[in-house]
Amino acid sequence: MRKYKNKSNACGEIIEQKRLELNLSPSEAVKLFELHGLNIDAVQLYRLEKGKIILKDFELLIIANALGIELDILKKDF
Repeated sequence: MRKYKNKSNACGEIIEQKRLELNLSPSEAVKLFELHGLNIDAVQLYRLEKGKIILKDFELLIIANALGIELDILKKDF
């Protein structure tokens, strides 16, 4: 499996930081994502935030929209 900086995705840390800024627990974030059309559970969210699973493009767009993340910030490390 290809990795970036030894992680399966490059945006998990940004997603976790934003979730924490918004004071959302993992279960609250999962409910928010479900309202936006993304069905994941808290374990998957944890693995996503820690860079242990691949983040699909449509998942990234839904999560960014749900959390109010500007897409430009996602490329800050590039």
